Amino acid sequence: MILLLIGNVLASAAAQSTPLEQIVFDTRSDLELLADSVFGTGTRPEGWLGNIDTSSPTVITDLWFDNEVVANALYGEGTRPPTWIGATAPVPAILARNVRHDLEISADLQFGGGQRPDAWRGDAPLLRCDRSLQNAVALLRTFYSLQSEIPASTFNYCQAVAADIEDELTNIYFGTQLADQALVDPVDLVLAVRGDLERLADEELGLNNRPADWIGNRERDSTSLISDLFLDLQRLADEQLGINERPEAWIGAVGVSPSSSYFTLRHDLELLADETFATDERPNGWQGLLPLARCEPLTQEIVFIASVQYGFNAAALDAQSP
Repeated sequence: MILLLIGNVLASAAAQSTPLEQIVFDTRSDLELLADSVFGTGTRPEGWLGNIDTSSPTVITDLWFDNEVVANALYGEGTRPPTWIGATAPVPAILARNVRHDLEISADLQFGGGQRPDAWRGDAPLLRCDRSLQNAVALLRTFYSLQSEIPASTFNYCQAVAADIEDELTNIYFGTQLADQALVDPVDLVLAVRGDLERLADEELGLNNRPADWIGNRERDSTSLISDLFLDLQRLADEQLGINERPEAWIGAVGVSPSSSYFTLRHDLELLADETFATDERPNGWQGLLPLARCEPLTQEIVFIASVQYGFNAAALDAQSP
């Protein structure tokens, strides 16, 4: 009876709610369904808050707290899966979004991937994607009036959205002229990656010593410039780390354009240099001087937009921090 009353209150409130309140209502309703499955129908552990009062200033933090209680029961006290977001910022909309994301992870474990009770409300599939992708989509919508048109029913929805907005992000990155610098040709940056790969190979293997089948293509107008660079990077990684042994965050792919390919090639080269040289040292003449290049390409593009729109300065951060 109590749960029925809660459901009626939620349904009534949702009919006159704001978009943020709608997310909170739906997430609380689904969290209660998950809790029924984990603890038993109508049974809740001591300390459960169950706050459905939308006028309460703690309604979202209480939602987060109860979601963590369920997670402790499912994964173990303080243990969470790698994709768990949790509380990352004291911003109600972000916290509510994070809870929705994490709730879906727990639901996949409890009910099975993609399986949900009939009464499950759910939410926009983007809220199941990692926060970098969610942030990128939000920035494109807010500042550039761009949004992905990928249907919600698309298989591997998050990967499809990431691919869909890739060109927009790289166009903004390479097409936005900052006050203190000229536009950069991505092919020049790809050639700089080639130069740094050769420098690293000289340091690790000896001057002009290279693995078998090394291509060494430095021709700017070559149609295979990027693919040859990719193959040589893999060859040096095999030589130094072992066949198919790679750092955890290794991407191991190139994009469809010099712009997107630059990000992945530079990222992987910096990881290889960290593994084989030193995290705070590079060979003489190294051209990749941005610590941010170690971050995944999507993060780099988000930081760039944040620097343009908010004046965020990534250079002020500790380059040696995890």
